[in-house]
Amino acid sequence: ILLFALSWLFVSSSGIATTRADMFRKASQSIVNIEFFVQREIDRQAANGTGMLVSPDGLFICLPNEFPDWVPPDNIRAIEVFLADNPLARGLTATYLGQDWVYDWHYIRIDDWETAAPYLVPITEYPTGRPEVGDLIWGVGLTGANFNYIPYYMEGRLSTIQPLPEEMGFSTDEVAAPGGPVFLEDGSFCGWAGRP
Repeated sequence: ILLFALSWLFVSSSGIATTRADMFRKASQSIVNIEFFVQREIDRQAANGTGMLVSPDGLFICLPNEFPDWVPPDNIRAIEVFLADNPLARGLTATYLGQDWVYDWHYIRIDDWETAAPYLVPITEYPTGRPEVGDLIWGVGLTGANFNYIPYYMEGRLSTIQPLPEEMGFSTDEVAAPGGPVFLEDGSFCGWAGRP
């Protein structure tokens, strides 16, 4: 799976969890499932994706292909964010903020951050690290609505790192849900999972 090595963008502010199970539970609080509609000329098209929490005030970043760039932003409607394990038993509304035209990333923000905050951990809470070829890397997968957004553990080994022009790592295994964070063995944040 393609990884965006972004660890240099984020500052660490806390320690690492002690066991892999602890690290996994914490990591599953940094990823959400996003469901929305695209309003077309005569109908609506349902869509979904993954968001990664990148700030302590509810800002999520999404891969370039999570939201269609062929429709005006006003045509992206009814965005709902579902937390891992669905602790609230419902989605939370979110606002589409736009797209970064340098990297094509999309941004959304949860509207009721006070309700969501106790269940989420921004990636700024993790120490950062740089992966090397052969390192074990891992992340979180997230089931859809049919399975109530259950998080599950994924891992693989880094196969190569290439400048494309940003540094991107490749693994022969899927190591995280596309759009989710990727970690080193010790729980350090080391990248962002892209599409296979």
